[in-house]
Amino acid sequence: MANLRLKKDIKSEYRELKNFYLDDGKKDKLKNMSKFRGFFFQAVYLFLSIFQKLTPLRKFLVFPGLLLLFISNNVDVDVDNQSYGSNNAAI
Repeated sequence: MANLRLKKDIKSEYRELKNFYLDDGKKDKLKNMSKFRGFFFQAVYLFLSIFQKLTPLRKFLVFPGLLLLFISNNVDVDVDNQSYGSNNAAI
């Protein structure tokens, strides 16, 4: 039951996010695209719209965060003589 509520909440939040950040011109462009192409353009439009509303410091911090996100699969950490990989399981 909680899983069903979570899905509804996610759909509702995503719908509100699109309505808030996408203007009518972008919505019209997305309607004329195929579902596959529209999915990627919608993601780009949302990212750029959200990015533009960030403060300059936060804009600057997005790039190292994205870089760390993409290279985090190759990170291994040693804590108390235990080696941990990116999936947080002891190796």
